[in-house]
Amino acid sequence: MRFAHTDHYERMLNAGFCGLVVTSLTEGACGRDTSAQGLSLISIYLLAPLILHQDASARIKRSPERGLAEFITSHPRLSIGLEYRIMNALPHVRSGLSLALARNAIEFNKNSGMVLSVNAVASRRDSRLRELLASDDYDRVKSSLQLGRWTSHMSVAQICSALTVRPVWTHAAQTIPDEEQPIARPMNEQ
Repeated sequence: MRFAHTDHYERMLNAGFCGLVVTSLTEGACGRDTSAQGLSLISIYLLAPLILHQDASARIKRSPERGLAEFITSHPRLSIGLEYRIMNALPHVRSGLSLALARNAIEFNKNSGMVLSVNAVASRRDSRLRELLASDDYDRVKSSLQLGRWTSHMSVAQICSALTVRPVWTHAAQTIPDEEQPIARPMNEQ
């Protein structure tokens, strides 16, 4: 079955755009602080589907809330089905991570399991984004920056709690989960 928005979704889920979302999430978390921790790999897998969801991304961009927990409390419907969106986005986010790492847009610290921003990317990228991307894609990138800022101080457990999902990975947080391995389930599911 083909959906009316298939071309838009294919464009949005390609490795290049997902890499831009991952880079923006990390950049938002690191800000201008070169000593910032960045985001854990698992956090990126949990957060990227919010940006790839049209309604969530639009609401993040114009949100007066000051953090993820406050945002989800104000918009609880956005967490419905999130665990399935996380699972469905997994291969796309993984491809985006791989591309962003290969292009040196982000760095991965294997010891800490953290993904860090590369400051040089922001100055080169921001000046051209508006002319290269469709307006809704540009807004998603801006929402990624905001979401990164909101979650920069949060642990994976705090993010899971705010999103009302339960982590179920078996690997350490420093590794990329197997494609078959779920990384989140609804909190009410055993």
